[in-house]
Amino acid sequence: MMIRSTLRAYSFVFLASGVSFVFFERPFLRAVGWAAARAGAAPLSAAGPSLWLGLTGSLMAVIALLALRLGQDPGRGEAWNALLLSKLVSSLLFVRFAAATRNPVFLVAAAVDGGILAHLLILRAAHERSLDALAPRRDAPAYEAWFARALQPETGRSLWVRAARTRTDSGWDSSVWAVFFDPRAGKAPRVLRRPRAQASWEFGEGFCRGGVDGARWDLSWNDPAAPAFDVVPAWLRAAGLGRGYASAVPAARFAVRAELEGEPWSFDGAPGGVGHVWGETLGRGWWWTHAIFDDAGRPAVFEALSAPLAPGLRATSVWLRLEGRTLSSCGAWGLVSNSSRREGDAWSLSARLGELKIEATCLPGDFARLDYPSPRGGALVCRHSARARLTLRVRGRCVEKTLNSTAAAVEYAERA
Repeated sequence: MMIRSTLRAYSFVFLASGVSFVFFERPFLRAVGWAAARAGAAPLSAAGPSLWLGLTGSLMAVIALLALRLGQDPGRGEAWNALLLSKLVSSLLFVRFAAATRNPVFLVAAAVDGGILAHLLILRAAHERSLDALAPRRDAPAYEAWFARALQPETGRSLWVRAARTRTDSGWDSSVWAVFFDPRAGKAPRVLRRPRAQASWEFGEGFCRGGVDGARWDLSWNDPAAPAFDVVPAWLRAAGLGRGYASAVPAARFAVRAELEGEPWSFDGAPGGVGHVWGETLGRGWWWTHAIFDDAGRPAVFEALSAPLAPGLRATSVWLRLEGRTLSSCGAWGLVSNSSRREGDAWSLSARLGELKIEATCLPGDFARLDYPSPRGGALVCRHSARARLTLRVRGRCVEKTLNSTAAAVEYAERA
């Protein structure tokens, strides 16, 4: 409610400012000139009716309308982008004018618009964080997927199910997938996929039911240990990044009732996770891992996502649930300072989470290969392992421990 009312207030401020600029230019500039003179700066001169003043009025009307619409519905992504862009450009232009004229009045204007820009980013990030982690995203992202994975530690059996939709030149490509891992059988992972119209899929709060190609599943879960991990953080999405990943239930405990070609797959208390991914493009070059550990009878959860920024530079978001605390390293500095590197399929990473220093090494097991259609044509190959060996070392002032898992999930997304 506060976000909506603040945006409506901004709408009034933008409209009133536009009216002052256009219809009361001389009184407005006299007030600015009086303040400038007290600071020893040169006043600004009135230009009177002009093309530029007309464009100023039209811009202020547009951003007032954008703020009003966002006050009515903060989920309008393109409205946010346009409003933030206008404040970014005006702030930079005022800095440029201050440098060109050596007039600090423009610096004050840059500070005002820069402050508004920062506040709008805070409001948008707050809205992003308020959204249900599993709810479909507004503005129909070009790609969106939901998944659940559950593992039976005693046998190594694992079930990973997902539903995805991708916007292509010919319309929407919607598919249902199921991947069965059974190391006891000595077989490669079984990957099943069909268009949504030829499969079944029901997904809601605490359950997922579906079927594809002779496989059926009925999953239910609860999450006694950890809140959702905002792995692609809200502040990045607020700044205009057109991608997101929410680890909605990072420490799920599943009841699994499934069947593969007549063979039952049923187990209870199975650890796993539930997630939601979306974006305007697929995550090419993304590396992801998720592990649940037994920490002296309590679950600990580790999750990391690493994505390429530039040659030799990656952004790595790291989350940890340990001893009842949720810790993360996903701020601007943390994303680029966290270390992430691969040698073949072996992945090692390190990060600082507050007072804790963590180091992780990951050795994937057998991979299932999935080919994802891309919204921009072509395809992406996703290699997913449900039986990775992950070692996590945690060090801090009052903590020093090593956690091990032989059932971590690891995924590498690469060009086809």
